[in-house]
Amino acid sequence: MRFRSMVSVFAFALIQAIAPFASADTIVDVSPNDAGSGGSSFRIGGVNSQVEMMSWTQSGSYTGVSISALVGSVNGSSASVDAYLSKAVGSSATSADLIDSTTVTAPAFAGAADITSLTLFSNETLAAGTYYLTLFNSDTTPGDTNIRWAFGSAVNTGTGVTGGFANALAGNGTPNTTSPWKSDFNTSSVDLGFTVTGTAASAVPEPSTLALMGLGGIGLMVRAYRRRMAAV
Repeated sequence: MRFRSMVSVFAFALIQAIAPFASADTIVDVSPNDAGSGGSSFRIGGVNSQVEMMSWTQSGSYTGVSISALVGSVNGSSASVDAYLSKAVGSSATSADLIDSTTVTAPAFAGAADITSLTLFSNETLAAGTYYLTLFNSDTTPGDTNIRWAFGSAVNTGTGVTGGFANALAGNGTPNTTSPWKSDFNTSSVDLGFTVTGTAASAVPEPSTLALMGLGGIGLMVRAYRRRMAAV
């Protein structure tokens, strides 16, 4: 009974030691601001083929990375939006720079004031470096402004956060509607709302390591128990 109690205590301690590693850290957070809640936002796609981009630089490696943005459809119906996660943007970027891409459905809202966070990517693994989040809507119906990316506040966490946009208007960069993340962006002083979270890779032992630690600890306890019994 005493040995079982010891194993139980060890297992509980191991669980307590592992538990903190499950919590995610905020890598960057450009939250909604008061102006944004009043309806300020940039079009994604539409008649001007507008492509929007935000980038950030992280100093460490992270696992389980989740990326969301303040995106919504404001013309009364939901619509799709294409999202791209890459290590580079612009005409010089190559396919090797594209980390992931997806198409998600932006929910319909009464207006930009109602836009909330929409998850774009999850369970990504990102090493230290600079990354780019690009959004585009392929619907170019004249006058269509349904997909919007809302303004955010000053950066709460993270470093090297920059924004840019590209559309068909002279001087605003060159959009690439086939591979939007390869657009030539003009830097914008406006921060668009997005959040990146993840768990610092250096703080999370590999699952195999954790298993070996647990088995090793129990093995030592069994060995000590047998020695004690043999001495009786």
